[in-house]
Amino acid sequence: MALLEKNFSGRWYEEFMEFFDIGMEDRDVVVLKDKNTVIGFAHIYDNKSKFIGPSIYWRGLLGGNYGGLGPIGVDKDYRKRGLGMLILCKSLEILQKRHVNKMVIDWVDRDLLDFYGKFNFMPWKQYKKASKEVL
Repeated sequence: MALLEKNFSGRWYEEFMEFFDIGMEDRDVVVLKDKNTVIGFAHIYDNKSKFIGPSIYWRGLLGGNYGGLGPIGVDKDYRKRGLGMLILCKSLEILQKRHVNKMVIDWVDRDLLDFYGKFNFMPWKQYKKASKEVL
């Protein structure tokens, strides 16, 4: 939680606090450490995850061995060293060992499409912004 508070103090920190309170387990988080300090993380899901988060909202369309990924984050003091790629690779290895055969990464900024594309991820669905004025 110290990593999240330092680097992602807004939404991700608050969501992780809530996620652990409502059932997320240690098996759902991959961490990268430098000695005893967590410097990176990935949130992963599979069909045994007790918490249903954004990456597996689409599970009904993915079949029985579904999975999900995200968010992934690296401490700002350790960026530009390929550690995000390492965490992604290890996360995918874990999900593969859990027999996940289809998965979703929910909500990816366009500037990260190439990053995930190196692992054969491609856009599947798209959110459209909408609003309505209430009178």
